[in-house]
Amino acid sequence: GAKAQESKEAIDKAKTGTVSGDRPSAAELRKINRELRAHAMARRMDKVMGMLAEMERKGISGDVVTFNTAMNACARAGKVDEAMKVLEEMGRKGIAGDVVTYNTA
Repeated sequence: GAKAQESKEAIDKAKTGTVSGDRPSAAELRKINRELRAHAMARRMDKVMGMLAEMERKGISGDVVTFNTAMNACARAGKVDEAMKVLEEMGRKGIAGDVVTYNTA
């Protein structure tokens, strides 16, 4: 639907001008994180995980907020194993956790 298209557009826009693995601009990443949060709050795990997968395919690296949001969505959905996978991915990407990360995990 429209939300899926908006998420894809945000990710596509973030990829413009970046090198694989680079971070999008702060404004672009905030938009992605807002969309992730909206999906998380609505308990749309498929959308949250889909956005993370799309970011990975496009070579877009998130930030601590991106991963905290995904972990929170997993926790809300009772998907502890998925939350731990997100935490592991965060570590593989070299993104340091914060208080929110470890309170969620």
